[in-house]
Amino acid sequence: MSAPKRSAAANELRDWRVWAMVAVAVVVLVRAALLRVGWWAALAVLPVAGVVFAIVAIRLLRRPAAASGFPAEATRALAAHLPDGGRPPRVLDARQNGEVWEVEWRLHDRRSGQALLKKTRDLEHELGAALELHHDKHRLRMRAGTAEIPDVVTFEEFYRHPAPDGELVVGIGMSRWGAVWADLVKLPHLLIGGTTQFGKSVMVSQMLTRLALTYGPEHLKLALVDFKRVELSAFEGLPHVTPPDGQAASIAVAKDIEAYLELLKVLSESLDERRLRFDLARVKNIQDWNRRPELGGRLPYVLLVIDELAEVSVEEAGNPEEKRQRQEALALLARMARLGRAFGFHIIAATQRPAVETVPGPIKSQLLARICFKVATGTESRVVLGEDNSTGAELPAHRGRGIWQWSLPAVFQGPLLTDPEPLLAGLKRPAVLAVESEEEVA
Repeated sequence: MSAPKRSAAANELRDWRVWAMVAVAVVVLVRAALLRVGWWAALAVLPVAGVVFAIVAIRLLRRPAAASGFPAEATRALAAHLPDGGRPPRVLDARQNGEVWEVEWRLHDRRSGQALLKKTRDLEHELGAALELHHDKHRLRMRAGTAEIPDVVTFEEFYRHPAPDGELVVGIGMSRWGAVWADLVKLPHLLIGGTTQFGKSVMVSQMLTRLALTYGPEHLKLALVDFKRVELSAFEGLPHVTPPDGQAASIAVAKDIEAYLELLKVLSESLDERRLRFDLARVKNIQDWNRRPELGGRLPYVLLVIDELAEVSVEEAGNPEEKRQRQEALALLARMARLGRAFGFHIIAATQRPAVETVPGPIKSQLLARICFKVATGTESRVVLGEDNSTGAELPAHRGRGIWQWSLPAVFQGPLLTDPEPLLAGLKRPAVLAVESEEEVA
């Protein structure tokens, strides 16, 4: 982070010529004092003068420059929102790191801080920036992301940015804060909602492509649910879509309710097996286990991806038997969401029909990270982002533009990946490729 800007006086104090002039002035003054009051009186005054000079110099050195650029613009915006036309706040510090500013003000009336916090969205609109405001007595601190959000960012362009460290790191998109990343292990589950054609399926696809290209099957296994038999078909045949060692059944792409229920049973058995092994080894989570190779080898993370939650909801049941199956599947999914994190199980669930029936409470309460693309109504936005948050319905009708909500919400443009097949072709198992070729010939 760059250092705070200095005032003109502070900069002058760093010039040797200024100090030379000061030294000449001091000599002249001391000589005059000696002529008037004598040596002993002058020596008694010198320490006091030195202390006063040091205090003045220090204050000048620490004094920030007069606000300019973004700090000046933000100061004017804050002053316009002060209640009863209060005195403008005074800039105490301003720092810039790339497209991110951190500014601190002193408020003349401490009560105005809470009023300014309530104006955060108005200030964001006026400043064209994403803001975080914090108020403490007479101090107001602002963190502002001022980057422009691009209309389009391709998969290749986004992933040229340096990625942070993590176990399952994926890109979310470009925001006013810059590139936004997430580690699925920390989330630990993700809900994605949005009207069709606005980016939901592309987001899932680019995340899976990134994970497959970055992490080997010894690190990550994929369990995919795609009733449409279209959206996730590109990932069939990847070595990641196979059972972790020790499992009785394979993990593949579930394309109907029977396969989905069987898949969840397999995952539940694997979770219980890991739970027993962790208890016997007295380890708390998968990270502790993997740091101790003597326990029996590394365990991979398992990521369950559901392309459309509405397709697996109980409300979609066509008969009593199917309803029973869906209810059993819902219970297994809720259990995995609740217990899975410690044992390396994570969920990405997407829907283009956000509703209470589609995203039931026991599931939604565990999917703490959210991505919302354009939705039709405020109600749908609140289903995805939470109560009192209708901003998903206020997004522009722009493909790939969404809201990322983890700690604080951020508007972003997601990475565009139109076809993952060319990127994944080199990863697919030869046997699967041969079977596909025979089917094509037939």
